[in-house]
Amino acid sequence: MLLVDRGTASAAEAMAASLQDHRRATIIGRRTFGKALVQEPFFLKTGDVIWLTTARVFSPAGRLIQRDYRALSPEAYLAFADSDTTSGGVPPDVFVPPREFPAWWTHAVASGVAFAVADSLAATLPDTQAARAAWIDAPDECRDECSVRSSRDSTSNRPPARSRTNRPL
Repeated sequence: MLLVDRGTASAAEAMAASLQDHRRATIIGRRTFGKALVQEPFFLKTGDVIWLTTARVFSPAGRLIQRDYRALSPEAYLAFADSDTTSGGVPPDVFVPPREFPAWWTHAVASGVAFAVADSLAATLPDTQAARAAWIDAPDECRDECSVRSSRDSTSNRPPARSRTNRPL
């Protein structure tokens, strides 16, 4: 199984199309974005850059993955990519309709809270392969053990976990 949506683009689309064409995976989700061009920078003497399309990506069965973008503004192209009825992109074998999330969830995800929670949880786990394996095999038991350990170790000299939202550039 391979999960895809409109955020799946470029090499990921080529992989999804290859797996689909060779019947090696069931593609689940929504039509992919439809960006499958190879572009090279062409530097001008003025310092400007033109990105020249040098190739298109096709699936093994010969399907063009790239959506038709001619005569579209960038805004229209992005709106066009939201449509599951157009050509281009990789259509899923099993379509999953979009789900509307509450506004608070959209804002929470956009603010990076999901990464912050994941980083906080990761900070409670010991840095060993055995701890990672225990988490994968029995996450509930590991979570309970780690929360106890975390409250015991709160006065330790362990540096705080770096959040993805405040990493230096």
